[in-house]
Amino acid sequence: MFATFRSACAVGITAALALIVTPAAARAQFGLAAGVSVPDRDLGNESSTGFDVTGMFNVGRPDIPIGFRAEAGVNSFSLKGTGVGTTRIVNLTGNILATPPSIGSAAPYVIAGIGIYRVNYSSGSKNYAMPAQYPPIVGRNGTDDRMGLNAGAGVSFAIGTRSLLLEARYVTLTTPSQKPSAGFVPVRIGILF
Repeated sequence: MFATFRSACAVGITAALALIVTPAAARAQFGLAAGVSVPDRDLGNESSTGFDVTGMFNVGRPDIPIGFRAEAGVNSFSLKGTGVGTTRIVNLTGNILATPPSIGSAAPYVIAGIGIYRVNYSSGSKNYAMPAQYPPIVGRNGTDDRMGLNAGAGVSFAIGTRSLLLEARYVTLTTPSQKPSAGFVPVRIGILF
């Protein structure tokens, strides 16, 4: 599983470096984004809508419709019902961006990638709302690392040398034995510098 992730990272890093070192108009941008994160699968059964905060690094060229984005982010969800505590998911991902021709100042894009997600199940109480098929403590407490895939779409608007973006993605994580399944949809607004 992690060998596949390393191979995907190597391809992404090679593509990003090729974009940077090629002459002419290679462009790199740093950015920040924030928004809501809607839980899905077992995570949605136990958690309320949470928040997403992400830092990003985009590399691309205006004359090539494919770019690369590296991201580091955190999604946090409060437990529903009588549960006390949060589920926090920290991630590091590599993504490919495909940008069709712009429509005026709007540049739509699709994005997909792979990453490592650290899922932290913390609980301040043993009265949490876990699905019945998972044993209490085993399914709720602790930390595990998972691989995940994401895909979605967005649109960016040029504002001088900066870009404003609005995007939504679906994220699905692998499910280790005796752990609840997790998926979520971050919907975020951000700015690239």
